[in-house]
Amino acid sequence: MPEYKYANKYKVLKKNDVETWLSLDEPRWVKALLIFLYLYGVRIGEALMIKREDLYELDEYLYLMPPETALLKNQDPYPRRLPLSIKAPGMSYLRKYLEDLEPQDLLFPYSDSYCWKRIHRVDPELSAHVFRHNRLTEFFLQDATEVEVQVWAGHSDTRQASNYRHRSGILSEKLGKKTKVL
Repeated sequence: MPEYKYANKYKVLKKNDVETWLSLDEPRWVKALLIFLYLYGVRIGEALMIKREDLYELDEYLYLMPPETALLKNQDPYPRRLPLSIKAPGMSYLRKYLEDLEPQDLLFPYSDSYCWKRIHRVDPELSAHVFRHNRLTEFFLQDATEVEVQVWAGHSDTRQASNYRHRSGILSEKLGKKTKVL
C-alpha cells in the first residue's frame, strides 16, 4: 500500500513516528504520552484521568481499564479492557515510564491544554483527534467490525464507529485490491 501522509484530514501515524518521538530531546512524560495516545487511541481527556493502577500486564499484554468516569460518560455497563501487545512499537518505553509511578499516580498529571502545547511543539500537525482517528482507522484496515471498534472506542453505538471506516480513503483502495470485476 502506498504511503499516505493524510487519511482524509488526519495525519497518518506510523511506527517510525514512535522511533522519532523516542529520539527527541523532550521530557519522559511527553514521549510516554505520545506513545500512549498512539497505542490506545483514547481521548486526551480520558488519558489524563488514567492512574497507574488502571494498567496491568497479563499474558504478554498491557491492559488498560479506563476509569469509571469514562464508563459513566458513555453509559457502558461493562468495563472496557483494552489489551495491547508488550511488543507494540514504543511499549517498552511506556512500560519503563510506568515503573516509576505509584498505583494512585496519574499517568500524566497535567492539563489538557498544557499537554497539547507540548505535543504541538513536537509536531504541529498533530491535532486533538489524530491519535484516536489513526488507531480506529487502523483497526478497520485490519478487518475489525464496527462492533469491535465501538467497544474499543467506548462509543454508544456503531454509527459513531462506522465514521472511521467511511472517512478513510485508504479503505476504498483496499477494497478495490481485494475484489475483482465479474
